Amino acid sequence: MDDLLDSGWGFAGAFVGFIVGVVAVVLLILAFVAVPISKHYAEATCHSFGDRTGREVRFVKYTYWQWDCITPSSDGKWLSTDRLWEETPNR
Repeated sequence: MDDLLDSGWGFAGAFVGFIVGVVAVVLLILAFVAVPISKHYAEATCHSFGDRTGREVRFVKYTYWQWDCITPSSDGKWLSTDRLWEETPNR
């Protein structure tokens, strides 16, 4: 430890390294807290979309980090609700 403090960076360098480590750990913890909250919101939005439109929907969890809301198309294939577009009446 004395070598680190005598190396020119001194205490300031050790302190900066410590702060960077703390920030990295905090960001990692926030990511693991934010992902389940985001996933819950996306699932609720998916079911709400199904209720509003009357379409059958499924909330699919591909991985811990990836999910989607899907609905069957007219040809029977399942596609993401993000790929649907609303028809606007002609003016």
